Amino acid sequence: MNLEEKKKQIRELYDQYEKNVADFKKMAACEIGCADCCIDVGNIDITTLEGIIIHEQMNSFGEQLSAEINRYLNK
Repeated sequence: MNLEEKKKQIRELYDQYEKNVADFKKMAACEIGCADCCIDVGNIDITTLEGIIIHEQMNSFGEQLSAEINRYLNK
């Protein structure tokens, strides 16, 4: 299986996950921009494949957005 097939499979997995947890997420304490639990409670790990996908997505952003993200991440 090549990398593109693996990325497609993980996206399908995430899509199915989002469908399965949609009702639970309505009651979640977290919201976009919040990272309290992820940072204060423990580590959130990612796989190499997830890192590749994130890296590719960030590389597709415009120069201004990339700079803003990097400034935020370097705080």
